[in-house]
Amino acid sequence: MRTTFRAILVCVLLLGFCTTGAQAQVTLTSPSNGANLSSEPTFAWTGGDYDLYLFITVFYYDLGYWSDYYPVKFWLADTGFAMPSAWWDKVGEDAACYWAVLGYNTATHQWAVSSVFSFTRGNSPANMAVNGGFEEGSTEWIVGSGDTSAFDQWKQFNNVRWDSTLIQTQQGSSPVYAGSFSAHILGGQADNIYQYDEREAATYTVSARIYAVTGSGFVGIAWNTGAVGTYTESTITGQWEYVEHVETVPVGRGGPTAGTGDADSEVYIDCLWYNLGAVSSSPCAP
Repeated sequence: MRTTFRAILVCVLLLGFCTTGAQAQVTLTSPSNGANLSSEPTFAWTGGDYDLYLFITVFYYDLGYWSDYYPVKFWLADTGFAMPSAWWDKVGEDAACYWAVLGYNTATHQWAVSSVFSFTRGNSPANMAVNGGFEEGSTEWIVGSGDTSAFDQWKQFNNVRWDSTLIQTQQGSSPVYAGSFSAHILGGQADNIYQYDEREAATYTVSARIYAVTGSGFVGIAWNTGAVGTYTESTITGQWEYVEHVETVPVGRGGPTAGTGDADSEVYIDCLWYNLGAVSSSPCAP
């Protein structure tokens, strides 16, 4: 099916631009390829010296009495487009939808076509972690425990119970798993960033992509009752690893936590996701 829609998107919907010689690549950035979405997306892309973009998508429309794939295309001067809620309300659940972008320079007549991305509208639990991609924050180092960290909406904690190493956090630009930034963290055993909020008694799953330069990183769930405070560590260094932790917790204040697992660890953490249930709904899950 993907081959069929690639042909439709790139050849038919692009109004005859089926030729070779395209220039700098147009790169789709959001939503990620294969994402399972719980609300209408904002499409975004980068790349190339273009002043016009042809946005193309094929939705699976489900109106109850009729359902089929429905193509849409239009020109934009921006590198983003928010799907109207009226469109989203008609997209069928759990059906793959496709999108692509053509960049066009009206002065030089150069153009390029992006790859084709897919997404689905699902019932999957939404991410309860705020700024889980660490796109909002500061590249300046923040050192030691405090109500703020280098990442908006995250606090950081220095776990002196295990060692005296001071946690340090900053937005990192490389390596990055998705988006423009990751969480760059230096610290000792169980030094961490965290979010607390009132939560119901339930089973929760927290997951992330972790790149350990030295030592290890972890994701976990912290709860102020003291009944819960466990985590799962990464096991490899030098590459991105998917790490997931599932925990059943009592009612109270609590939330996701992530950080360094061993003494003198340096890690990058990205795509942190926290949802209800024992199965992660993260688009970064394998």
